[in-house]
Amino acid sequence: MGGRTVNSISVLNEQGVGSIRLGTINGTGLIPAFNKHGVHTGYLGTDKNNDGLAMRNNRYRDTGWSASGKK
Repeated sequence: MGGRTVNSISVLNEQGVGSIRLGTINGTGLIPAFNKHGVHTGYLGTDKNNDGLAMRNNRYRDTGWSASGKK
């Protein structure tokens, strides 16, 4: 089974606004999520220390919850 290699994949909602993107920044994987207005509301990925990171933001992009995989 063949595959394709791309730098990122973006999924748009019905209004053409990005709702999720799979990609990399500085060599680390990430999955950011956006609300229907394009505001960044969540993140699953890797932090600057190469530890796992999960974060949820409110509709104003203020961080409401986050957790690191670092022990």
